This record gives sequence, C-alpha cells and structure tokens, in this order.
Amino acid sequence: MTRVHIVVIAALVSGIATFSVAQVGPAVGLPQFGSFQDGGVDVLNLGNLNAHVSVPVFSRAGRMMPMNVKLLFDSASTMVPTAFSSSYQFLPSTVWGVGWGDPALSVAGEALYRIQQFNCYYGTTKYQYDEYLYNAYIDPSGATHRFANLKTTIANSTPCTPVLAKQSGSANDGSGYVMNVTNGGAWVNSPGGDYIQPEIAEIGHLPTGSPSFTDANGNRISLNNSGSSTFVDTLGTSAVTVSGSYSATPVKYTYTGPAGETETVTVNLTGLSTRTNFQCSNVFDVIRSGNFVTSIVLPDGSQYSFSYEPTPGYSGYYTGRISSITFPTGGTVSYQYSGGTNGVNCADGSPAILTRTTPDGTWTYNHSVTGSPGAVT
Repeated sequence: MTRVHIVVIAALVSGIATFSVAQVGPAVGLPQFGSFQDGGVDVLNLGNLNAHVSVPVFSRAGRMMPMNVKLLFDSASTMVPTAFSSSYQFLPSTVWGVGWGDPALSVAGEALYRIQQFNCYYGTTKYQYDEYLYNAYIDPSGATHRFANLKTTIANSTPCTPVLAKQSGSANDGSGYVMNVTNGGAWVNSPGGDYIQPEIAEIGHLPTGSPSFTDANGNRISLNNSGSSTFVDTLGTSAVTVSGSYSATPVKYTYTGPAGETETVTVNLTGLSTRTNFQCSNVFDVIRSGNFVTSIVLPDGSQYSFSYEPTPGYSGYYTGRISSITFPTGGTVSYQYSGGTNGVNCADGSPAILTRTTPDGTWTYNHSVTGSPGAVT
C-alpha cells in the first residue's frame, strides 16, 4: 500500500540498464509555506488547487506522542503528466487506490528510490548489480520532500558490487529534513531531532519494511508488517490491526474501543476504468483501470462516500479526479473542473478552474500555469 509520486521506465543504453523518471504534477499533501483553505476533512491548496482529504481512522493519546491513523487522498495524484522518453502521458501517481496514499504514512512516511543497474566483473565473470538512488521522502501529512540523488548499494549482492559509503543530504525545500542512506536502506532525521525509519519503496512499486518514528525523547510509534500489519503506540500496545490490501478489497482496520468492544473501520474500493480526454497537445491521454475508494464505513455504521469525475464524451470512464465527498453527517462537498484545456493546465495536470460547493456556499478558484511539462514556471 503506497502513495507513489513518480513513474519508472526502463531503457538500455550502451549495455547498462537505466531508468528515466519524471513527474511534473503539483505538490501534494500539506507542503511547508503553503496557503490553504481548510474545510475540515478536505483542505484546498490555493497555490495549485490540489484537494487534500484526510479521513481519521483511529486516534489514541500516548506517552508524549499520540497514535493517529489517517487515510489520505490528493486530487493532484490522480492524473499527472509523466515522462516517457520524449513524450508525456497522463497517469495516476499512486498504486494504493487511485489518488489515495498508503495508510502507513501515518507512522513515519516513505522514502522513495529508483534503481540503476550496472555491470561489474569478478575475474572474467560478468555480474549485474543495483544502485539505489533515493530522491524523495513523503512525510506523514503526505507532503513530498525532494533530495538530490543519494546513492547506495547492497554489499555482497554480487562478488564485485562496490560498497558505497553512507551518504546524507538535506531536503531542497528548506523543511530541515535530512535523509541518510547506506547498504540499500534509508532513514530520516527531522529538524526537531526525531529519528524516522520510513517504509522504503522503489518508485512505482509497493513499499517494504516496518516503519517507526522515535521522537527526541525516545518515545516510539511503529507499524509491524510481519504477517498482518499492526500499528503499535508509544506504550507498546497493539493499537490497530489491518487486513486486506488495495487489490483485495475491503481493507479493514480493527481496534479495541473505549468500552473493550472490537471496532472496525472498513474501506471499500471499486475497480473503475480511467480515461483522460484532456486533449493536450503535448501530453497523451490514456486508458487504464484502477481501484477507487468509494466508501469508508465507521464502526457506528455511518460512512464517508466518494464519487469521481466521469470522463466527458466516454460513458463508463472516469478521469480519476474526485467529484464529491459525502460525510457521515449527510453533508456533501462537490468539485467541478473547467477552463484551460478541458479542465486542466496541460503543463502539470492541475485544475484550471475549480468550483467547490459546500453546504455553506460555492467558491470558484482560477489557476494558471505557463510552460510545458518539466519546465513549469
């Protein structure tokens, strides 16, 4: 289960396998220094019109650090111009549902890497080894922090794999995060002195590892991924157990309620066909299938419901962008997309005009982007 922000394509150049990675979508999550309109469950980034949705699943006070499990959705992750050689295609940048982030982000986030393959020789025998290039950390809010490529290999993966010294680097957004890599793995230090062991994920693939977050005072929360997935709070208590996956709906979060009863939050996903019809001159439209979160059912039987934008001109297809959220209380927030090229800025896939309607009124936002994919100004 993961939120992924870049797509990986393999190519062979001069006998060495390399990977081309380029995604030019708007910033997701709650980036530092952003300007937002907070609607409670949904937060609109006024800088790029990304709708960030945070649905609480579980919360418990702990020793100086609470355990909060949330499900995150970012509309900017649904259809993003993604580089394929010299051209671009609109593709979803997530693999845990379309637009939905990995719930494990709630603990420690994820470190993303891509792989380059090289040849080496041990005597006359040729081997191929992997070099891991870490270049992004997704924090628990879903915001992505970029790094210059930090390189590492796994020692002894072949008889001639070079052993690279530990590398460290600071995020290029001024957030203060520092990433460290060695022997194929990564960990992160926060500006507040926290030690973060994130899940790690090859870009475009599901994550691995058992993440943990240890604050400057030694308090620790974690996700144990051996067998079933279990969230563990600062008191060492198994707080939440997860069953199912994005490809085996439903996903269930089970925990003990305040009166000792077993309570479950159920996430239902539905397979839908996605098709873009933005007709941008420099980004190809695509047809794909994927899982969409259509409801989140709370222990009392109430639920959040989600619907998605139908593709204009193509019955039975969806663009992947969210069109409405219905809350357990019955209220609804809806989104309509217009302007630009069939509702998007072709340079980065962001909405040109977004109309957001709530029980309190209707607001319309305009957003323009100049340039081409990969060269946005």
